[in-house]
Amino acid sequence: MSVLAVIRREAQRLRRLGFVPRTLLPVALVLGVLSLAAGWLDQGRWLSLPPFLPVAAWVFAVGSAGAFGVFLARRLGRRAAPASVAEAIEQEQGLRRGALTGLLEVADSGVFAEFAADTLGHRLRHAERRPAPRLRGRILRATLFSLLGFSQVLALASTSWARRPDGWQALLHPLDAWRGALVAPLRIVDAPSRAMRGAAVELAVEAPGRTLVQLRWRATGGGWQQDMAVVDSTGRASLRIPAAEADLVVLASDGRAGRDSIVIRVVDRPFLGDVIVTARYPSY
Repeated sequence: MSVLAVIRREAQRLRRLGFVPRTLLPVALVLGVLSLAAGWLDQGRWLSLPPFLPVAAWVFAVGSAGAFGVFLARRLGRRAAPASVAEAIEQEQGLRRGALTGLLEVADSGVFAEFAADTLGHRLRHAERRPAPRLRGRILRATLFSLLGFSQVLALASTSWARRPDGWQALLHPLDAWRGALVAPLRIVDAPSRAMRGAAVELAVEAPGRTLVQLRWRATGGGWQQDMAVVDSTGRASLRIPAAEADLVVLASDGRAGRDSIVIRVVDRPFLGDVIVTARYPSY
């Protein structure tokens, strides 16, 4: 077999081996970044964090994986190029430097090039199947490493999917997460429509899927007051307004599209004023 055919065959074989790492490693990078992002966004934290974070996680994951894929393709492509393969064969088979790389430059140029190629082919007949074993071994190790790394990241992503479903839900539906449409509507419940002047007012907010709820209230003629209420395991948060001195407007929000509001009227306590009693007795 002509030495040029040996070089081209080995380069083609190395390109096939290099296809595995330059494909699996960028995919593993995407899965790893998304798994970390899912852990960060889980347990309703995506509601309190900036709304663009799920989209930013995708942009960062895909962008970094694309850049890494281009880097790998160029690096592995250089190693599998015919000139690099020819240089590796020269070093590993003890040939004169430039014997094969120079032959590649003048290939198909005439009888003398064919004669030189046949001569070198006879010298490399014993190594036709593995003309550059060390170069092939490096790319094979990179392939095995990529398979091992991809399997580990895939196992990590599968575990993260099972343990952090809320974070993955936000990542898989980033626009719905931006709008806050991945959870049930927020509602103010157990709130009285009227309250006695000066009395405390207690109410609850149904907020499934959230961890914190922002509550704001304002009495007529007064300024806004604000508090953060923790949502318990039943999906409810409680608020206590110490004293209602005027009609109250109460707003509840999860920081996204989930909002509810109520108005509580304040009434005065009933009281008893002066009493005049007229007694009329029958004649005795």
